[in-house]
Amino acid sequence: MDGKYITGHSDDKAAGVLDLNMGSIPILYVDGKAVLGQSRAIERFLSKHFGLMGSSDIEAGQVDMWTEHVRDVLDKYQKAKASGGDDGAAKWMAEDLPDLLKKLEKVIALTSTVPGCTVGGKLSLADVKLYMAMADYFDEKYKETVISAVKEHAPHIAAVVDSVGSHEKVKAWLAERPVTPF
Repeated sequence: MDGKYITGHSDDKAAGVLDLNMGSIPILYVDGKAVLGQSRAIERFLSKHFGLMGSSDIEAGQVDMWTEHVRDVLDKYQKAKASGGDDGAAKWMAEDLPDLLKKLEKVIALTSTVPGCTVGGKLSLADVKLYMAMADYFDEKYKETVISAVKEHAPHIAAVVDSVGSHEKVKAWLAERPVTPF
């Protein structure tokens, strides 16, 4: 598949390039044609195309479920940070994160068949989303706190983070990815 990912400029909007996504970004082009808007639709499309949505329809549903669990965790962090600033974020790290990690550990016990995988026994979008959440999402001053909490409260989640973080293609992408405002 030959594609490009449009991040948008005012010229793109004026030219109708962003019409597929109601005037917003992102837009995924495949073979020269705009085919998708909405970041989560794009990520699921690409994940399916590249074999990252599990090995069955059930696993695909579980991968989707995991992405929503991860989003729930991140939304709760953002809510605590928005309502309480740094104090709210620190309190969330100390009180809420350990409990959420323990809940995720219960989920992974039901969906994983191989250590280091969130769903089934091979790399999936769920693993990548979980890795990015635990290793790359949080404010710099909390990253070590998050990794320590993962290691202490969620050994199966830690195995996923380690597995994805050591994947050669992931390491290459992290080293070469473009710097964007998103």
